Order: sequence, then C-alpha cells, then structure tokens
Amino acid sequence: ERKHSRFMSVEFPDTGAVIKGEAGDNIGRGDRTTLYFVDEAAFLQRPLLIDAALSQTTRCRIDLSSVNGMNNPFAQKRHSGKIPVFTFHWRSDPRKDDEWYHKECEKIDNPIIVAQELDLNYQASAEGILIPSEWVQAAVDAHIKLGIQPSGQRLGAMDVADEGRDKNACSLRYGFLLSDVQEWSG
Repeated sequence: ERKHSRFMSVEFPDTGAVIKGEAGDNIGRGDRTTLYFVDEAAFLQRPLLIDAALSQTTRCRIDLSSVNGMNNPFAQKRHSGKIPVFTFHWRSDPRKDDEWYHKECEKIDNPIIVAQELDLNYQASAEGILIPSEWVQAAVDAHIKLGIQPSGQRLGAMDVADEGRDKNACSLRYGFLLSDVQEWSG
C-alpha cells in the first residue's frame, strides 16, 4: 500500500521508523538518524561536503562502495586502519567460481574494470597510472630477494604543507632504496 511509501521514503507506523533516500551535497543535514548508509561512497562528486553534512547526523554511518582507486575519501578511510572493514568479494558468493571469473574477464575485456569490479584492487583500478601496481608491489624489498645491498648517496626530500588539509611529507633514500616515507599534519 502506497500510504506509507512516498517518493524516496518508507514509513513504518507501528514503530515510527523511516527509511529515507537522499541525494546531493547536504544529505542528512539538520536531521538525526540511528543509522546512515552512504551508497557507492567512492564515487561521490563532492565527498568532503557530504562528510561535513553527515558529521552531526548519526553516530553510525556505514559507507558502501565498489572500488574506485585510492584517490577518494572512501578508499583512504577503508585503508586507514581506523575503522572496521567488511569486504564482500565475488568468491564469497557460492554461485561464482573461477570459471565464472574467467568468463567475466573475457566479457569485460578491460583490465581496469576487472581490477575495479571483480578484483577489488584499489591500486590497479585507476586510469592514467604510469607504473602498474603489480610492478610497484614486485619492487618492494626486491633488493632483499635479489641479494643486492644499497650503496651510494643518502638523500632526503621534504614537501612542506601549504594550508587546509594539505600534509607535510618527508622521504629518505639510500642509493636506490627508498628507506622511509612519512606524512603528517601541523
């Protein structure tokens, strides 16, 4: 019955609960909710405006999303180690197996889309990457695997923050080995 189901809203008169859909940069602003789901959070056009709008709306916000590279607040929060993360990979679906995956890869025929939609690979799911993620990962600790000792100059580089959310950064290098990278605010 449509009596309790208006546009983007479903009311439950017995409990007073409401499930409401919202769109735009000011979702949740001026409202109070027990729970707030943000769907496809990695694809929001202006995620920082939405973060601000929801900051005082609820104490329980759940962001849901497929992968969209690392350059968005969803990915940064997901990898921060500060929040609990639940990942629902296609392998968790009993209807899907390696044969299904290979057929999907052939059908999609685009490694970036496969990385994003099937592999949930944050590093490989962005276009315009100069050095593929697999190469970068293979280079980590390569000197140990190859038995090569770093030698040469010891160098450091620093990038001082401008203002706002910009961060300071410092890196240290010993010959070919990038030995330390730090970032901080303040």
